[in-house]
Amino acid sequence: MSMKGTHIIVYILGMLFTGGQAVFAASPAGRHDSCSQQEVHLKDFTRNHLDSKECFPWFNKEYTDYVPQREYVDTLKSYKNSLKVVAIGGSWCSDTQHLLPELYKITDQVGIPPGHIQLIGVDRDKKDAFGKNAYDVKLVPTFIFYLKGKEIGRIVETSPGPLEEEIVKLIKQG
Repeated sequence: MSMKGTHIIVYILGMLFTGGQAVFAASPAGRHDSCSQQEVHLKDFTRNHLDSKECFPWFNKEYTDYVPQREYVDTLKSYKNSLKVVAIGGSWCSDTQHLLPELYKITDQVGIPPGHIQLIGVDRDKKDAFGKNAYDVKLVPTFIFYLKGKEIGRIVETSPGPLEEEIVKLIKQG
């Protein structure tokens, strides 16, 4: 039997045993999209979902506790409409759980439009919900910064200094 056939049978059995309600969405790699069932979040790894204390209790705590340095936030404000960020992280990753809330606190204070921030959730193999690694990510989180459409640099896994300071350095080097 093919892998696709196996998935169809599993889906049908799931529907039968749950009274016709699909309560999970699993892929062959064991990925789940329901926050209550798995720590690896792909499709439901969005800013709106991050604000959910049930799914991501770590996000609100880190976001609230972080205080960006005002001088760097003020510098970044002059780039708020031309700076774009692709943030790739794993909900399972402690470094993502630390840095992603900091990134959002900074971008919120700077006033970067939400449409300028793309969040991509990946599994432990660094693959997104479509099974791809489109940005050649080796470690998470990976924050890719673009200024006027050109990639100016990446912050990968950790930040050597305050995140907002490192973003300013990337802009000045770019």
